[in-house]
Amino acid sequence: MSEDLICSDFCEERGFARSAELLRAVGRGRTVYVVMERGAEYNDEIMRPDLSGAPKWAFLERAEAEKAAADRNARWHRENNILEYCYQLKDVTPHPAAELSRRISEILGRPFELPDEDDFDPTGEPLVDGPVTDEQMRKIAELFTLKFFYVVETTFSEPEPALPIGDGSSHAEDNR
Repeated sequence: MSEDLICSDFCEERGFARSAELLRAVGRGRTVYVVMERGAEYNDEIMRPDLSGAPKWAFLERAEAEKAAADRNARWHRENNILEYCYQLKDVTPHPAAELSRRISEILGRPFELPDEDDFDPTGEPLVDGPVTDEQMRKIAELFTLKFFYVVETTFSEPEPALPIGDGSSHAEDNR
């Protein structure tokens, strides 16, 4: 029996049914959807996003994982300014500044103007200030291609069996 299945029994005995279900899925080679978190590093000019990410949460349903990632991206945008993560707007969105301002204004139901692209001075303040609902933040986050939370699909399998001791050239050598 795999370690995942043993751990799943332990989780279930302790009342963690969802964790037990995930571990059983992993142990049986089912597809799991993992929400990854992208990090970033300051490079004396901007925050440079990592190309990879770290796993944060696992789900059995893609829709559930996508919703969790979208919610976390919305929260990220509520607390951060994406302009601190790019040299040019096209690095983080397919929309030109005027179109992006128009779309954000439409989502907010009030005027919103992006700073001049030549004036992306990092302020440490979120891009969108003032009262913003969670749903509005989700829609604003969808306007950007740079995602700090994203979903990967993976299937876990049993590890390959270990090779026997010795090279197999001598039965006597293997049985020492």
